[in-house]
Formats: sequence, structure tokens, C-alpha cells
Amino acid sequence: MDLRINQIEKMSLSVLVKNTLDNNELSQAKNLFEQTGFSAFLQHPEYGKVIGKNALHVLVFDELAILKSYALVEVKNKLLATISFGPLCADENSFSDLILPCCQALLEFGFKIVRFLPPFIQTHNWQKTREILQKQFSIFSLSTQLNWSTLVLDILPPEEILLKSFSENHRRSIKKANAENLIVEQVSNIQQMNSFAEGLCKMYEARNITCNLEMEKERLKNLFSFAIEKGNGLILVIKKNAQILGGIVLIKHNNKIFYLVGFSDPDYKKTPINHLLFYKSFEIAREAGCNYFDFGGYGREGFADSQVLNINRFKDGFKGKRVDYPDTIFIAKNSFYKLAYCNYMKWIKRTK
Repeated sequence: MDLRINQIEKMSLSVLVKNTLDNNELSQAKNLFEQTGFSAFLQHPEYGKVIGKNALHVLVFDELAILKSYALVEVKNKLLATISFGPLCADENSFSDLILPCCQALLEFGFKIVRFLPPFIQTHNWQKTREILQKQFSIFSLSTQLNWSTLVLDILPPEEILLKSFSENHRRSIKKANAENLIVEQVSNIQQMNSFAEGLCKMYEARNITCNLEMEKERLKNLFSFAIEKGNGLILVIKKNAQILGGIVLIKHNNKIFYLVGFSDPDYKKTPINHLLFYKSFEIAREAGCNYFDFGGYGREGFADSQVLNINRFKDGFKGKRVDYPDTIFIAKNSFYKLAYCNYMKWIKRTK
């Protein structure tokens, strides 16, 4: 059932906000995903099944009913909606015009704050986008909120050249893992996802991070369906004999593959699990037609805690290129909700 239809007369665009897509809409959105050149891996319309019931779809059509823009939106609560790396559009130069009706529709739908994590687009297109949003809405930024950076590695060079480019410590760790007969395999059986979920929760608990095992099992089964059954990515595990010591979920978009989630068994801290797992994932991703590996985030200086800094150091060892995305933008219904949200975030920071 359509939840809202808006008419944007000046641009001859119609906007739909929906909780499900029909087959035609899904087909158009998937086609747009394939045409979109910038980093939109979390904007695959089928990824909504992984997010679950808190996912909404925003579709922007032209007067010929051709889909010009699509956004997968995660609803945190009744007040806040998040767009990550979207919306999709085939022509990046039209991005600034297409984000406007998307945000208007979400605010008219009832959200008070739209959290917009921009994709990586050209500087002039982002400047134009920000200017348009500034004129139309009450917008603001928070330096601690989802400002995205990542590392991207070119995985096309031959194996021996790629290996030589890594840090000495990483080369030594990969050699050690091979000596311990660790084996990396692709997951093809959904039953393995229960072991993946158990390993993930075990790692979270060791880091004092709250985790619900049953919820993780359900999420990872949905990820298996999305990544493996529908062919949108790869799931790998690393084993010693029959025991799974770690795992990684990777999502494809065009010629890139993106790290989404992974774990390593905290009982094997002296075993270089992730070094070999990531290294082998480069080879498998290259065979799947990918040229670049995105490490799925990098903690910015001044905001990364000790745990994130350790993860940064691990990723740094593969010598990828750092990419800084435009800062997250918050779009408020009005100045009251802007003030209320800023004060709320200050309170959250003080109570941590």
C-alpha cells in the first residue's frame, strides 16, 4: 500500500514513500542501482529485507513514470529517518536536484529529522547539493555523527605484487596463518550462518558490546539470502580443521566490493585470523569481477576510541587509499526540532 504521494510541480516529479515495492518498482530500482556510479552499496533495494520492518522506500518518478531516483531509508524511530549513501541516481550531476524531493517527502510523511549520510560524489556536486538543502531546510552538522571515511584498496595487481605492498607485519601474519593451516572458504549453506552469529556475538561480548544472539541469527540469515542466494555479495569463513574462527560479509556494487560485517574468535587472539581472511577475500573478490576492496569505514582522528584505532591500524597494514566522504547532514522539520535534537545529543554524550 502506498503511504504517501507528493507532487513536485516545478520539476514534474512525483514522489512515493512506501514500505514495500511491487515487482515493477523493484526492477526499476535494481536497474538504477546498477547504473549509479558512486558508493551506494547500502542502497540496494533488496537490502531492505536485511534492515527489516524499519525500512522505507522513497521513489522519485518523472512525468513518464520513469524512476529517476530511489532511496532506501532506515527508520530509527518515529522521529528520525536515515539515508545512507543515497539516494540513487544514474546521473551524478542531477543528484542535487533529486535529493530535494526525497527529503521533502520524508518530512511531509511525518519525520522531524532526516539524517543524510552523503555518498562519495564530486566536490562541485556536493557543494551544489549542500547549497540547495541550506536554502530549503533547517540543516546542521554534528562532528561526532556518522562522518564517514574509509580505505579503498586496488586488488587488481598480481598476488605477489599485492602481497609485497602490505606492511611487513601483515606479510608475516599471513605467512603464520598459512603455516597454521587456516583455510578460507565461501559460505554456501545457510546453516553456517548460525555459527557466524554465535561467533559475532562472542566477539561483541568480549568487547562489552550488547548483542542479542537470536536477532543476529535472523539478521545474518537475511544477509545470506541477500548476498548469496540473490548474488549480491560474498560470505567467507576461516577455519582451523572444522572449527570456524572468523568470518566476513562482503557486498558488491559495480566493480567494488565492500566489507559490511565480520568477526574473529576472541579465544584465538594470538592467531592472525583476519590477516589471512582479508587477504584471501581480495583474491575471491577479484575472481568475482571486482577491482577494488572497500574496508567499510575508518575512524577519523579525534573521534576514534582505542578500539577503533586498533581496527584502523589493522586496515592501514593493507595500504589502501583513504577516502573522506562529505560530512553527515541533518535536515530538521524546523528550528525547534534542530535545537531539540542537538540538546538531546549533548545529553547522550554527557551520560556516556
